[in-house]
Amino acid sequence: MRVAFATGGGLWPSSPPPDDEAAQRRRLAVSLSIVITTRFLDDLLQQASASGVRQVVLLGAGMDSRAFRMDWPEGTRLFEVDTAAPLDFKASVLREERAVACCERITVSMDLREDWPNALAAAGHDPAVPTAWIAEGLLIYLPEDAMELLLARIGAKPAAGSRVGLTWGSRGVIERFGVDAAPGSAASMWCRRCPVGRPAGHGWEAGSHTLRERAAAYGRPISTPSRPEKRPGGLISAVR
Repeated sequence: MRVAFATGGGLWPSSPPPDDEAAQRRRLAVSLSIVITTRFLDDLLQQASASGVRQVVLLGAGMDSRAFRMDWPEGTRLFEVDTAAPLDFKASVLREERAVACCERITVSMDLREDWPNALAAAGHDPAVPTAWIAEGLLIYLPEDAMELLLARIGAKPAAGSRVGLTWGSRGVIERFGVDAAPGSAASMWCRRCPVGRPAGHGWEAGSHTLRERAAAYGRPISTPSRPEKRPGGLISAVR
């Protein structure tokens, strides 16, 4: 599906590869980080499904193809929240490809700086039912106040067994959840209960992994030497 979206947007196969070595290295590094974070979040969703979670919300869904490429249990409802432009483009490509979702897929056209929780509820999301939340490659684009509001809304009275998967590129998110990790990290949080008014990050048990460690665990070791002064991005798992 990613190739179909890239082709639909005029990016493939006409886009030439970078012609200098430094640009090629950067492109490879970005590609590898996408592979690792995608696997990390896929695993989180599979674990959530195995535990009985049947609601999934992709915030800033963009061209995410998980509704089509993952094996979802019967009864899974997957909500994609994003603005109209990407959702409309995505719909046109999906029609062209005659793609069929592997679960019930519901799109919610809404700017995440607006009242998306009510729009999500109006589309059929039940906040009283466990939900797996994913915000992949989203937070880096939000100003600090919008990012804080988004995270507060995700954490407002989640149902027991809910989980969250995040990727980020700012210190604000790391500090919010009380975890010491490098920028460019991904976080997964398993939230049994998060009472309103609790300090951000209170009660979370977290473990961290660098992208290098996860890459090796996934059979994609990073061969270039690491530099202490510039650590690769990390992956964080936190359990409530």
